[in-house]
Amino acid sequence: MPNSKDIQYVIITPVRDEALYIEKTIESVASQTIKPVEWVIVNDGSTDDTGKIIDQYSKNYPWMHIIHRENRGFRKSGGGVIEAFYDGYNSLKSKDWDFIVKLDGDLSFKQDYFEGCFERFRANPKLGIAGGTICHLINGILKPEKNPQFHVRGATKIYRKVCWDAIGGLIKAPGWDAVDEVKANMLGWHS
Repeated sequence: MPNSKDIQYVIITPVRDEALYIEKTIESVASQTIKPVEWVIVNDGSTDDTGKIIDQYSKNYPWMHIIHRENRGFRKSGGGVIEAFYDGYNSLKSKDWDFIVKLDGDLSFKQDYFEGCFERFRANPKLGIAGGTICHLINGILKPEKNPQFHVRGATKIYRKVCWDAIGGLIKAPGWDAVDEVKANMLGWHS
């Protein structure tokens, strides 16, 4: 695996009505010690100012691309986010990447977030899927979300390319973020 600083990664972020949070996510990605080679943000029919915000920011970052989907009139649990994800995936210009990230549009994180994650992948060649701990700001205090140790939340999932290829991507259905791990684990990958 290349040195962490030489990692090539792409991010796909499906968003819907994230005007309150998307700027923090964009600022978090833009400030990373290791920048993505490409970031596709897919506006999945937002009815708030999400589309305007991401369009404005994309003018500042040549590695950021925006896709706007029609508003289907409702949230489509589970499968909708993956349909939007695949619109982004199918539009990727970068084909030579080491990792692909599915990232929600309502997260913020430290400048070395991706660098730290890639160091964990470097330390464990069998690590196929990883991501950070999701915390919620409650009364001014960050509190970690309770999840099983083996589960990587769908909000921030990083896939090693060879693992991604082995599992055949993501299913377009609720539970996609558990099925991917089961498939990876069955093939000998860790998550």
